[in-house]
Amino acid sequence: MSLVTPIICWIRLNVIRNAMISSQSMGAGISEIHFTKRELELLVLIMEGSSNEEIAQMLMISIGTVKRYIHNIFKS
Repeated sequence: MSLVTPIICWIRLNVIRNAMISSQSMGAGISEIHFTKRELELLVLIMEGSSNEEIAQMLMISIGTVKRYIHNIFKS
């Protein structure tokens, strides 16, 4: 089972999108929200419903690395 379900990921992305829209309307830059290329790849795979194990295999990384990326995504 995936650490983060697709719906949680979808909610998180909508929160980020809304924060970006709000910051633009308030004159702040959106550059405050940063994701690496790899984190974005991981988000897409999570949204597609891939498990941590599947993501690790597809990206040729360890499950621990997948979990670390997920942690980094959600702490930003």
